[in-house]
Amino acid sequence: MYVLHTERESGGFAVQAVLEAAGAAYRLVEVAERAPRPAGFLKLNPMGQVPVLELPDGSVMTESAAILIHLADTLAPGRLAPDPASPARPAYLRWLVFMAVNLYGADLRFYYPGRYTSEATGGQGVKQAALAHMEAQFAILDRAIGASRFLLSDSFSAADPYVLMLAHWHPEPQTLLARHSSLARVCDAVRKLPSVQAANAFHRIW
Repeated sequence: MYVLHTERESGGFAVQAVLEAAGAAYRLVEVAERAPRPAGFLKLNPMGQVPVLELPDGSVMTESAAILIHLADTLAPGRLAPDPASPARPAYLRWLVFMAVNLYGADLRFYYPGRYTSEATGGQGVKQAALAHMEAQFAILDRAIGASRFLLSDSFSAADPYVLMLAHWHPEPQTLLARHSSLARVCDAVRKLPSVQAANAFHRIW
């Protein structure tokens, strides 16, 4: 059985949605939102970040995008991600990592600006730069989606809950989606999926 350690409204949402979509047996452990983290959790991830996924063999994975890639390939080969030999595989990896690096990173800088400056008054500038970066990257993603129902094509992939999660982490998600019709179309389609709704029952992303 998989064990997912997570907080509400965190990157664990996308991981839980993929576990649900794959029909995997898993147990959810809510991590206390306090500093310092519980000692037992720090043994799993010394960085103190969620999500953390314990695999059935007892090994541990961190980094939400890496977890999604692993789960899609091992739990539902060819169903939740393009096969490694598929022509669609490079785009799947490209955009999933693009979101993890650019959009997830910008969210962290926006909501936790104090982590990214040593100046007492530097937080506001970090937030402004993060929001501008976020806006530019969402515009790129919207153009990449084009007319597709989901991120890559008309088929759902493990990258799609990530799209929805990041869009709803935006400080003004409804305004963002009103500006980007392709992004909004993907989010609408993903929200309707039972696996995503199951994950949202805990995480309350929207």
